[in-house]
Amino acid sequence: MVSMLLLSALMPLGLSAQSQNELITAINSQLIPLKSLSPGGDFNDLQPLKKFLKDKKVIGLGESAHGVHEFFTFKQRLLEFMVQEMGIKTLLTETDFTGTQVMNDYVTTGKGDIHEAMTALGSVVWTTQEFIDMAEWVKKYNGNKPDKDKVRIYGFDMTTSHNAIPLLTAYLTQTKQLTPELQQGFSALSKNAATLSDEDKLAINNALVQLRSVKFTQPDKKEAEFYKHVARTIVQYADYILPSGTPYPNQKNDIRDKYMAENAEWIYNYTGNSKMIISAHNEHLTKVINSTGVSRMGVYLNEKFKDNYYILAICFNNGRLRSIDSKNGGSSDFDVPAVTMANNSDALLALCNTPNFLLDFKTASVNPAIKAYLNQTITSYFIGSNYASKAGTGQMYIQHKWSEGYDAIVFIKNVNAASAVKSN
Repeated sequence: MVSMLLLSALMPLGLSAQSQNELITAINSQLIPLKSLSPGGDFNDLQPLKKFLKDKKVIGLGESAHGVHEFFTFKQRLLEFMVQEMGIKTLLTETDFTGTQVMNDYVTTGKGDIHEAMTALGSVVWTTQEFIDMAEWVKKYNGNKPDKDKVRIYGFDMTTSHNAIPLLTAYLTQTKQLTPELQQGFSALSKNAATLSDEDKLAINNALVQLRSVKFTQPDKKEAEFYKHVARTIVQYADYILPSGTPYPNQKNDIRDKYMAENAEWIYNYTGNSKMIISAHNEHLTKVINSTGVSRMGVYLNEKFKDNYYILAICFNNGRLRSIDSKNGGSSDFDVPAVTMANNSDALLALCNTPNFLLDFKTASVNPAIKAYLNQTITSYFIGSNYASKAGTGQMYIQHKWSEGYDAIVFIKNVNAASAVKSN
């Protein structure tokens, strides 16, 4: 009786209790159980991914929430599998483009300090012990390998100029192209965006005009190309904090995602059109405009790469996560209760026989019940870095048709909070 009441409470819109039972039975027959969420060990349960991913050039590894231990560890397991058995050598993370170069230098050359590299990433979301553990694995894997066989880590975000401006200033000084106008504009861009005066904004615009005349030709073609894109991210940042045109609610999100897609595509070309993994929130990777109305980076990547773009969204039902503490400052761990709302994918998938599993939509859709479900509008978790301020509100959820937004999901029923970085 309790089971039947639970099923009734969780029935997706348009599904009877019998239809929901049939759907769960169908998913149970199509899902691929995951034997481990931790890195290391064998990859027998992940072997089906080779069939799904063999022709894909850009593979998105999403997450429905930040600050989740199992999301970090399972992504590392996937990274190890794809590097060692599928030959992928490029990982993109939702971190600052220029700052992440410090981390890339660390994992490819061993130079520097891992904690300084973490700080340079420019995002509290990724400041976890799990990220450090992943980076240390990459560094160990690279070892004495030749340069062409090393795994590289790149960032594609552009919401800060703290790393880009000093690096570009040093380049322009070295190449004797740093002008007073550029210096003045860079100084203004280094300020808090909310405090910029009209004089600061004019200085920024003058510097952007000057940047168009800079020649990126030395010290060598590859390095000059990198510095040229550092300059491009400064232009992106300026547009992000001083957008042109009439303001609208989603403007900054639209700008950010458009430029993150541009940076991801640039990295793809810069690394020689090699296959790459993109680690970001599910909703940055989604192929469609969802209920938020934001044009996410995945929409642009899907237009560019089409069938070569594959998204593996990672979802959960309940547990704990690490979030920015909007009341007390810093980060804290928070409980996320089990989902009970109707038409919610996280509640539905929690009823499956297997707690942790992978479901590829194309192969699973041979079952009519699954195909029909994936083609209806589904509500699922959408938790960023600030769960503490959104808990219990509609802002925690997103809606779209999964068949249009993703290619597959990994479902992890219960999760734990990511760990704070261990002290030196």
